[in-house]
Amino acid sequence: MEYKTKECPICHNQYKMLSSHIQKAHKDFYLEQVKLVEQQINNLDIDKKTDLLSYNIYLSYNVCCKIWKDFDIELYDKRVKNLTSKNISKAKKGMKMSDEWKQHLSEAHKGQKVWNCGLDMSDKRVHDNIMKRNHTIAEQNKLKYKTGEMVAWKTGLTNENSEKVRKISEKTSKTMSQKEQYNSRGIAGIRPDLGFFCASTYEANIYRIYQYYNKKDNIDYKREYNNIFPIHIQGQIHYYRIDIQDVCGLFGDKNQYIEVKGYMNEESIEKINAFRKEYPNYKLIVIGGKDTNPDIDYFQLQEKYQPLISLWETKKKNIRVTPWLYNKI
Repeated sequence: MEYKTKECPICHNQYKMLSSHIQKAHKDFYLEQVKLVEQQINNLDIDKKTDLLSYNIYLSYNVCCKIWKDFDIELYDKRVKNLTSKNISKAKKGMKMSDEWKQHLSEAHKGQKVWNCGLDMSDKRVHDNIMKRNHTIAEQNKLKYKTGEMVAWKTGLTNENSEKVRKISEKTSKTMSQKEQYNSRGIAGIRPDLGFFCASTYEANIYRIYQYYNKKDNIDYKREYNNIFPIHIQGQIHYYRIDIQDVCGLFGDKNQYIEVKGYMNEESIEKINAFRKEYPNYKLIVIGGKDTNPDIDYFQLQEKYQPLISLWETKKKNIRVTPWLYNKI
């Protein structure tokens, strides 16, 4: 694909073949273009109909293809396959398949393994597909609730007229009071010194330990939205979000997972046991109080780090009791 303009973007001379001129007359600029083209190998928006100038690329699509082939033939083959799949998907959008064609596809795919066979959430494609599906379902349900197509099961029910609602309310009240007693779990919110939401003071303080070492030794970690795994409990799939992935091994092994607990209920125990059973290659440890049967005692960490971290949260000093200390950040 050659552009309508025949003016060189560097010397402004007129040429029939802009790509060829750039390669021959402006070698340094051409090398910069090659790097830019290599960076765009997975960008499926670039096809033969794309104006490459919008990506600051002055080379033809054919030259780009040659660069991609020379750069990494496997990546290039993958790009071509994905681009073909994308175009086929667009072409077939809205088409209805006959029963005969469905039967034909079924027969043709017998014995073939699905692409995600044996893969879990650690694979980016699986992770992205699940996140996309969950987002789509959530948006569809919001619309159904808005239009009245779906109604919450407890609409119109109260503690007075429903035994089920009353039991759930009592259980929730009891659970929250226990959490408050053990780890101030009710103190959830954005920590200004960290810059993000934490569900408890325990969790916030563990992140502060990472922040403390990050400033000194560039210690890295991943938060829970990057640590989502499908697990099976009583025959049903649940998505378990683990608090932290210890990338640099600050609390032990590198890339181990950490669950921060001040209170351990049966649901949490089930999730931890299910994860350890289904993902034996991943190590999961618990940081918490004695009642959580932890691998690392939270209060030993508190004894060590509270003198070093000025905004360490406790029952007497936290974003709820002393918010002015944190609002200054």
